[in-house]
Amino acid sequence: MARSGTRNRNNLPKARVEEADRRTLVRAVSTLLSGVERLRTLMRRHPRPSAAIGVVVVAGVVTLAVLETQSSPAPYHPASRSRQYADYSACLLTDSSGITGPAASVVWSGMQQASAKTTEQTSYLAVQGDQTLTNAETYFNTLAGRGCDVILAAGQLPAQAANARSSTYPKITVLSYPSAGDSGGATTQDVEAALTKAFQAAG
Repeated sequence: MARSGTRNRNNLPKARVEEADRRTLVRAVSTLLSGVERLRTLMRRHPRPSAAIGVVVVAGVVTLAVLETQSSPAPYHPASRSRQYADYSACLLTDSSGITGPAASVVWSGMQQASAKTTEQTSYLAVQGDQTLTNAETYFNTLAGRGCDVILAAGQLPAQAANARSSTYPKITVLSYPSAGDSGGATTQDVEAALTKAFQAAG
């Protein structure tokens, strides 16, 4: 990406900004001291105290304004580097435990590893309320309505709901892991491989 020829203060390193502000403050203080000396000379030339006091007040206000506007460091905002994701999403359906459940934690970890390679977007939705098949199916339908390209189901109940509703959404890839993390069940690597394969197949 081409760099702009304009140098913005907020894009400078913090140390350079602080050094510039220090120099500005030193110049302002030097100007103030020089002004005080001139005011002493002026007071000797004007015997009327009111005139000299008026000049001092005006000079003080102007000097404070200069110090306020020039010595205050500008906020430092380092350039943000947000991650760019692919237009492809993988959504996880879990029971009420969310991604802390034994099966869901394994599947979610595999999703994160796959996303690091493919840049696909990942999210999850936990079944709330009654832990029944009918209720779980409504949550599966919610993920399908969000436009998820892949729906992963972790745990017994979510897997049952996914198996019951998958035929309704033939364009969505459904991956069920009822016993992930258990002996003989799917591992994090299994989930990562399956999700990466689905992403690559979508092209």
